Amino acid sequence: MGCAVQREELEPAFGGEWRALLPSTSANRVFVSPTWLRVWWQEFGAGRELLLLSVRRQGELVGVVPLMRDDDRLCFAGDTQICDYMDVVAAAGEEEAVLSAVLRSLGEEPWRELILWAVPEGSPTLDALKAAAPALGLRVDIEREDVCPRLDLPATWEEYLAGLSKKDRHELRRKLRKLSQGG
Repeated sequence: MGCAVQREELEPAFGGEWRALLPSTSANRVFVSPTWLRVWWQEFGAGRELLLLSVRRQGELVGVVPLMRDDDRLCFAGDTQICDYMDVVAAAGEEEAVLSAVLRSLGEEPWRELILWAVPEGSPTLDALKAAAPALGLRVDIEREDVCPRLDLPATWEEYLAGLSKKDRHELRRKLRKLSQGG
């Protein structure tokens, strides 16, 4: 069974469904959340057209692609100066189907260029795009953009403390005590 694509509005009802999808995706980041997009759009969306696309398989939401039109160019709704990572929101294993359905549906829209910037290295979107685009006669160019620093943190505060030297733990606890005493 194929996927159906439709345009959505930035409404709370769709936002709830979108939020529920995020944990099952590799794109589970604040910059592709409905709350972030709603605030970003209110502040910076003037003069642009929002193309918020949902992708459903048998009525179930399997993907969200937040795009905007700027003249004859389509790109992720967001801004590289503010958003570190953007991505297609697709349920695990549905990335190629979501991108293929979206690219087919965009054939009905006037555009010259689709720019999917700030997609993290290793995102399934990159391989899915390379697989889906040629069948539709589209060329894909992938360029390394900026590097976004990333720091993996321990799961708990205790694990973090255990990773510090004895001296650093002592110093951190001393500063936290001082802070809690209003100093």
